[in-house]
Amino acid sequence: MNATKLVIFYAIVILSLSVNLVYTQQENAGTQLYNQLYNQLCTGQVDDRYSHTTHNNAGLPGKRGAKGDKGDSSSFYTNEENNQKFARKLVSLHKQLISVQVENQNLHIQLNTTEQKLVIVEKKFEDYKTESRFSDIADRLGPIGVTSCQEVPRFYGTTSNGIYLIQPSYTVPPFNVTCYFNTNTGVMNSLERPRSCQDVATIFGHARDGTYSIKPNPSLPAFEVHCSFSGNTATTSVAHDSEAELEVSDCGSAKCYNRVIRYTATIPQIRALIAIDGECRQYIKYRCKDSRLFRSIPAGWESWDGTLRHYWGGSGGREGYCACGVTGTCADTRYQCNCDKNDQVWREDAGYLDQEQDLPVTKLYFGDTNGPTQNGHHTLGSLQCRHNL
Repeated sequence: MNATKLVIFYAIVILSLSVNLVYTQQENAGTQLYNQLYNQLCTGQVDDRYSHTTHNNAGLPGKRGAKGDKGDSSSFYTNEENNQKFARKLVSLHKQLISVQVENQNLHIQLNTTEQKLVIVEKKFEDYKTESRFSDIADRLGPIGVTSCQEVPRFYGTTSNGIYLIQPSYTVPPFNVTCYFNTNTGVMNSLERPRSCQDVATIFGHARDGTYSIKPNPSLPAFEVHCSFSGNTATTSVAHDSEAELEVSDCGSAKCYNRVIRYTATIPQIRALIAIDGECRQYIKYRCKDSRLFRSIPAGWESWDGTLRHYWGGSGGREGYCACGVTGTCADTRYQCNCDKNDQVWREDAGYLDQEQDLPVTKLYFGDTNGPTQNGHHTLGSLQCRHNL
């Protein structure tokens, strides 16, 4: 059930009851006061503050009565003034009563409006419950009330790995958490996202190539990667904007050309992925014609922390070497890379950078491409981390 809509629903119900209570109380109080004063006026039972004691033997003012004493003029005028005061008080209270009645009418209008809104919300909520996605979510997640993965077996009656709705306390809204279990030890761990494509396969049971959201470090945001599965291996790939082959522009001096690599994840996120047990690497290639690679150091690349490196893919991290230099198979055995022969034949040096302490590559440098016969093209693959299933 949508928690936000439930809060709105109950708030409107409480507001309706409160308005109705105020309306009823004010109307009853005003009516009772008016009836009391009206009865006093009609019966002559006026409050002592507005009455004056009269005597049967009092005559008219200034003359002697037939049987009574000479009238007291001051007593007559006092009675008349009191009656006038009472009348004015009654008029004032009548105006107050009218004001209360007007206010009650306004409250009654507000109450009707609130009731109409309540009807609309109830209708929308009923419509929402009839949607298929509501029932699907309810069937999948079950009732709200699970505070941790440890309570999943008791509330849901299952120890199946997957996503469950968790609400640690009533002060925070529910959120999805990934729980996975071990039949011998109970709960192994709980995650908001799989840490890598290995988790996608082993915990969630998905072994289909595609894009997934992972979260290697719980303190960092999740990010998207491409997962591929082959045999007993899951490969997590982080893409960037320079994976296609790019031509090095005309540039004569060492490292005069550079290319900044922009990944689909931040460097801390990528480093968190590399920190998970596995094997991470990155393919790199330089296709050349009359253009040197490491001979006189015209080329190089920067590691994740900005350190300048001068080893190539397949060299095992050996500075100044390409793969052919390690195997002794370069085009000119005097040099450690094919491109360093520096002739007018298309050659290439390629291989995987597998020194995880330096990955990912963040910047590429090249040079020696400004002559009429000189040419160079670079390729840098996505960062790939492989895990056994």
